Amino acid sequence: MKLYPLDPPLLLIVDSAPTFPLIVSVILRRAGCPVEVVAFQTPELAIFWLSGTMDEKKATKYPLGSPWDAYPPLRRPAIAIVSLHFPPDERDLVMDWLYVHSRRTKIITTATEEEMQAVGDDRDELYWRCVVAHLPRPARDTDVITHVTAALAS
Repeated sequence: MKLYPLDPPLLLIVDSAPTFPLIVSVILRRAGCPVEVVAFQTPELAIFWLSGTMDEKKATKYPLGSPWDAYPPLRRPAIAIVSLHFPPDERDLVMDWLYVHSRRTKIITTATEEEMQAVGDDRDELYWRCVVAHLPRPARDTDVITHVTAALAS
């Protein structure tokens, strides 16, 4: 994955709601944050893109055009927003992949710390403290945007 200096940061959103990525994109555009957004409604499709399999299949099976042309070429996301509403096994696929292969990606979850603990995940506390930035209350669009703009600025 090559990252050119003129490329805007990439924001990865994994959320089942089709309107959430649109709201985030519009608010970031109005806030003047140059960011490219790629959104997936299922964790499996996000892993399909993150692993590079989408680009490989696009090149070999569909050289003239495919439904995957709407997604940008693979590169490391600067920020990932992962919904905790997915089943734990599916959600952990994306979070583990990002933790192992892209440690510099900042991960934001759409849940409070109490909701996260109620999920009953067996991850150690260090993993969650280092990888997941918890929102202070159930997520609202403005809370997510505040976290995203702060992460983009750092």
